Amino acid sequence: MVLALRDIFKHLKLAVFDYVIIVFVLALSLTLFVCFSDNQSGAQQCVIEVDGKEYARFDMTLLTEEKVIDIDSQYGRNVVVIDRGGVSVTESSCPDGSEVKSGRITKPGQSLICLPNRVVVRLEGNSGVDAVAW
Repeated sequence: MVLALRDIFKHLKLAVFDYVIIVFVLALSLTLFVCFSDNQSGAQQCVIEVDGKEYARFDMTLLTEEKVIDIDSQYGRNVVVIDRGGVSVTESSCPDGSEVKSGRITKPGQSLICLPNRVVVRLEGNSGVDAVAW
């Protein structure tokens, strides 16, 4: 026999204070979820370096459309795509193409590195929570 939710609450015989605790716990859970949810990338700047020198820096909060950066150096060619949500390397002349396979980076501290072409793409900004300990 399947009991309806209403029937289950009838059999529990909860006091008024029990309902207050339930509402408080639900409100606290919702508040913590909204405060700590990762709804924004937090990355504010994209820094591109070639051979250890800064090649370009973009403020991602000011971008209104996708930006495609073609890096053609003496070491090789990379194509970097930047938008407000993150950064990816879509093309590379290096043999393994690991930075292309790595996909998109979206959070501060993440980076895409192409060693043969000496290209480093990294995100900087506020990440919010640095560490969580229990």
